Amino acid sequence: MILLMKYAAARPYADPEKAARKLPELANAVEPVQDGRIHIEKINAPFLFKEGGSPAEYGAGLALAITTNQEAIIRLFKIMNRYVGNLPPMPGVFPDYPAPVVRSVGDDRELAMMRWGMPSLARAGRRLPISATRHRRTGAAG
Repeated sequence: MILLMKYAAARPYADPEKAARKLPELANAVEPVQDGRIHIEKINAPFLFKEGGSPAEYGAGLALAITTNQEAIIRLFKIMNRYVGNLPPMPGVFPDYPAPVVRSVGDDRELAMMRWGMPSLARAGRRLPISATRHRRTGAAG
């Protein structure tokens, strides 16, 4: 027997797309501090307590807002050129994987996909010192 729970009233942000649209709206109403940063509690408190959203709806909306944000990036940074096509959903930004980057080109800004990370020593054309290699392999100081 499967028990299904149903809310007595419709949830305001049961649709993650509705929640994803509400979060930037709340963020735009907040005055930034410290180099343009916004304290997260200035967004999640109104969503949870004033708007009546649940933590699960907040999380789903935030995940969707983060993964479908190409248009928001373009509007926020006033980008003139786009070379990324359709941005795929991204769970995060990881070293050595492509990620959207806003860069200045002359007087304009463009959105491009770039990879980032630290190059390996071999790729940088350097080798580890023998003492460091021996220390790592045997544990002996060298």
